This record gives sequence, C-alpha cells and structure tokens, in this order.
Amino acid sequence: YSTVTFVKMAIKHFGYIPEIIQTDNGFEFTHFKDTKRVHPFDKLCNELGIKHQLIRPRTPRHNGKVE
Repeated sequence: YSTVTFVKMAIKHFGYIPEIIQTDNGFEFTHFKDTKRVHPFDKLCNELGIKHQLIRPRTPRHNGKVE
C-alpha cells in the first residue's frame, strides 16, 4: 500500500500521470504466483490508465533503472 501512496503523491507533486511504470517483480508491485486477485498497485494503474510493465525475472541489469 505504500507503493500506491507513493505513486499518488508523485502524480500530485509532478502534475501528470505517466503512461508506463516499469517495476521489478517484487511483492510490493505484483503477486508472485498467478492468481485471480488484483494487486493494489495494478488496481491503481488500471484506474489511472497507466501501463504496468514488469521486467523479466532474473535480469538484475534492469533493476537499477527500476529502483
């Protein structure tokens, strides 16, 4: 939920909604296994029309760009 709060604060501070947010596969961004539940972060992205793009698993070279 802190990720959702952060994105909302960032949108308010910067004054625009990003088209895409790229994240790693951490539990704060997505569920680890296939499930019918919608993660709160994905729910926020869907509500705001933001594409949530996950990096491929085990690609640490992309992780620095995410965090």
